[in-house]
Amino acid sequence: MGKLTEEQTKVRNANKTKNLTNQVDHLRGSSNLNSIGCIRRYNAAEFRLCRWLGENTELKNMKNISAKYIYPYIESLFDRDCKTSYIRTEMAAIRHYHSLTHSKNILPSNKDLGISEKNDYEFDRAFLPKEFDEMIKTAYSMKRYDVIIVAYLGRYFGLRFEEAVTLRLHQLEDAVRYKQLHLTNTKGGRPRDVPVDRKIQENILHDLIVYLRSNGKKSKDYLICDNHKHSVKKEKASLQNWRTNHSNKFIDPNRREYVRPDCKPRIKRPSWHNLRHLYFQENRRRLLAEGSMTERQVENEMSQRLGHNRIDVKKFYSELLKDS
Repeated sequence: MGKLTEEQTKVRNANKTKNLTNQVDHLRGSSNLNSIGCIRRYNAAEFRLCRWLGENTELKNMKNISAKYIYPYIESLFDRDCKTSYIRTEMAAIRHYHSLTHSKNILPSNKDLGISEKNDYEFDRAFLPKEFDEMIKTAYSMKRYDVIIVAYLGRYFGLRFEEAVTLRLHQLEDAVRYKQLHLTNTKGGRPRDVPVDRKIQENILHDLIVYLRSNGKKSKDYLICDNHKHSVKKEKASLQNWRTNHSNKFIDPNRREYVRPDCKPRIKRPSWHNLRHLYFQENRRRLLAEGSMTERQVENEMSQRLGHNRIDVKKFYSELLKDS
């Protein structure tokens, strides 16, 4: 079978999704939910899962859902910067419908998925620096330079996954010129500027521009996508799949043991989004150590850099128990 065209792939994914949603419709008949609001919310959540499964997997039977599907799906929600309370409800719906299939597969606990049961700020979600280094080595050995670019933009500039994938070369060139990275394709459509105030940022920008120019990229081009239709969507899926399939090569299996007494417990598996947590933690410590701003000013500065514009953002991104 030859390679499918974009249109054929779209139709095939839609058919896979339809098959799964038909199964959900059938399962709904055996559900014991009474609240109309709850029924609608759970149905919508399960249909979102079906759409993701149809686009990213070859699953044919909802009864066969297992941890290998749930981990990357929940991580994709964190990568989209969804609230923990929202993800918690999505997972409750998934568990409900999974129970109706009478499957023997046991789904991972909310704790293993990094979903707080009550306190949304309970966990330290950041990558360990050594995990970041191992991820870069792994990607380099596989010539996955798109992975390296997104990883650097997440750790050293605090970009969201979507923002990194859709960044264009002229934005890097302007960042060198004006000492700030101007972002427009942001959550909520609110532009923001990320200061370029560290030598390592300058070096990354310089090296990226040289690399991209040597590969024929023009100022208007995406860094890691081509300019064809659906290229951004394909690249996002490719990056998500790479991290899911190779995380065992760079995520420390004992990461939960590396916790200081004054710090939050760590999640089991960090996602792309959690590079932003590392960015927050490293830069907050640096700005506080420099001593030119008060603690409150530093919190406000980091909130703006991350694009949240609220000072309590530290509760979610901080590693310290006192901030939870």
